[in-house]
Amino acid sequence: MATGASPFAVRRIINPNLILGGYIYSDATLKDGNSFFATTLGVEAMTPNFDACFNFYVPIIGAKDSGGTDTSNVSIISNRFVEETIDTLLRDKPMWGFDTEVGVKIPVSLIQGDDLRLYAGAYHYWADDVRNVTGGRGTLNMRCPTCSASRDRRSRWAVRSPMTMSTVPL
Repeated sequence: MATGASPFAVRRIINPNLILGGYIYSDATLKDGNSFFATTLGVEAMTPNFDACFNFYVPIIGAKDSGGTDTSNVSIISNRFVEETIDTLLRDKPMWGFDTEVGVKIPVSLIQGDDLRLYAGAYHYWADDVRNVTGGRGTLNMRCPTCSASRDRRSRWAVRSPMTMSTVPL
């Protein structure tokens, strides 16, 4: 699977303690020879101690076949052989959805000059004839300007599983 995005983003410093932003992404995914396109719209707010963001996902191109499976079962009923064959068609379908995340600065310093933040969020995705996908996620993010020569090193540990595509049997 190959993916790519074309982003456009704007951020504005409202005052020294508040930055507001918005963005739009055009996403392209190539999976099993099929192309899928979607758009992401998002807004964000950042302060010295808190961060928040909200994203909304809009599918542009609908479901496409991605293969299938055949299952056969042979059984004996009375004195006859009976063969049952089930064909399953799999389709990849982009889903509508949104996610949100809120972060807070943790007042602990592991390394001089670091910035440790804890994030919690939720997501929900839906489409016709597809089971909804809903869940939560958490992220621990550490920014450490003194950890490398580039003076902007980030480490990120995440427990998350957002999904924008779903394979469903039809």
